[in-house]
Amino acid sequence: MGPGQTIPGYTSNPLNGSNKVLLTINIGSATAKPVTAIPTTLVPSNAPNAASSNLTRPFVFMSMGASYCH
Repeated sequence: MGPGQTIPGYTSNPLNGSNKVLLTINIGSATAKPVTAIPTTLVPSNAPNAASSNLTRPFVFMSMGASYCH
């Protein structure tokens, strides 16, 4: 976007300027057999055929109020 241009609806968006927690990682105690190194070879990954992939998932973002902000 060039100087002076704005995104339509940007300033009226309730999420504009709000801080949201998108990821929380909780670390527990160590397991009996922890993984301490990355293996030199991993299992094969079979990616789906993009031409036959037609599933979509909608995402709806909304403000949940001050009690949900950390």
